[in-house]
Parts: sequence; structure tokens; C-alpha cells
Amino acid sequence: MLRLATSVSTWPFYNFRYRKLLFEFARRFQLYVLAGSVLKRDGKKHVFKLMQILPFKRPRKVVYYVSPYFAQITINTVGVDVAWLFDIATPIHPLFLRAPIVLDVDDPKVVLPKEDLSRIPKLSLVNELRLLKNRKVRKVVVPTELIKKKFIALGLDEDRVTVIPNGVDTSLFYPTPLPKEPIVLYYGTFQPHRA
Repeated sequence: MLRLATSVSTWPFYNFRYRKLLFEFARRFQLYVLAGSVLKRDGKKHVFKLMQILPFKRPRKVVYYVSPYFAQITINTVGVDVAWLFDIATPIHPLFLRAPIVLDVDDPKVVLPKEDLSRIPKLSLVNELRLLKNRKVRKVVVPTELIKKKFIALGLDEDRVTVIPNGVDTSLFYPTPLPKEPIVLYYGTFQPHRA
């Protein structure tokens, strides 16, 4: 069975899409989730192995900056086949990882419009681009075709970028049926007008 590991800043993780993806992985693979901190111990048995890195009290900045490197060492110790990392949620630069990496990038800064890029520190953008182009990262997973195209324009190989779109729970959300007649909304009024 394929052994998969991920590192998150805290568990339960804040990104709903990524959590759902992890539970799907756990159904098919042996999954290790390494968390910088665990918010609540509910006593439930998870479908994956939840491991807290540095399970003692320490300052938040220490958790944020130090835990990712301990997570990498732990991932190597466990001996996984693939490390699936989420975004830049923790500043995890794959210095120590031996396993191939899949980087799941939800909302990268490097693809923002130029006017927004000017407000982001240059070092942050350089670090993000350096991580995306790191040779240990074998695949980059993005939620939209637009982000994929922008990554290709930044110099990533097209075969390294894969799109897994954001899903929706169809029991809670469903499309509104289109009207039989076309409707035009006038800008500024938001009043329907029959065409």
C-alpha cells in the first residue's frame, strides 16, 4: 500500500478542500498527517495517523517556523513514498525530504495581478517561486486552469502542473435552473429586465 504524508500548521486544518482530499487519500492509502499543533483531542480514532510535531507548549512563532523542519525529519523517519504538501501554509522548504513531493497550491501570490503584487514583500514572492521551481517538487496541483496557465507562463513545465478543481457538496448547494427567457441585469440597478 502506498504510504503518503502531509504536514499542516494545525489540526483540524482550516482549508475545507484540503481536509476532504486528505480523507479521500486515507480511504485509499496509508496516510500520516503531521501537525504543528492539535487544537482539540476528541478521542476519536482518525482514518489516518495524526502525529503532533513537538507536542509540548511553545511560542506560536516557534511552531510556525520550526515545526515544518521537524515534520520533514519525521516524514523521512516514517519512510513514506510521497509527501503531499499544502500551499505555503507553513514555510516548509523541502531541505530534508527524501520522498518525491506533490505541492497542492490553493491561492498562490505569484499569480496575482500586477497592482496587487506591488503590496506583497518581494522576498515572499521569491520564496514562493523558489519552492514552486524546486526540483524535489514533482507535481504542482492547482484548483483552476487559469492558475495553471499562469504557472506555465512563469516557467513551470506543463506536465508538472495538474488541475484538481474545488468541489462542492451537491446535497447543500445545487445550481439554480436557468430561466426560459434571457434576463439582462443593468449595471448599477441590479433590476431584472426581460430581453
